[in-house]
Amino acid sequence: MLQAARALSAWGATLYGFVAVLALTPLAGYAALALPLAPRELALGLAVFCCMPTTLSSGVSLTQAPALICYSS
Repeated sequence: MLQAARALSAWGATLYGFVAVLALTPLAGYAALALPLAPRELALGLAVFCCMPTTLSSGVSLTQAPALICYSS
């Protein structure tokens, strides 16, 4: 219980976390669209990845094992 109270008292870090997850990362999606990537769908996929909340996008991408197998060889 003490840790929860200490975490809630760190309002600056909590505010930064909310702003980073809900504003800065989605805005990075616009920068991803401007990247000269080929195929164009790669930039679009990166922009969609940026627009999702971090826990959702990283959790989904890390559970897609067949997509990651091609990078392991």
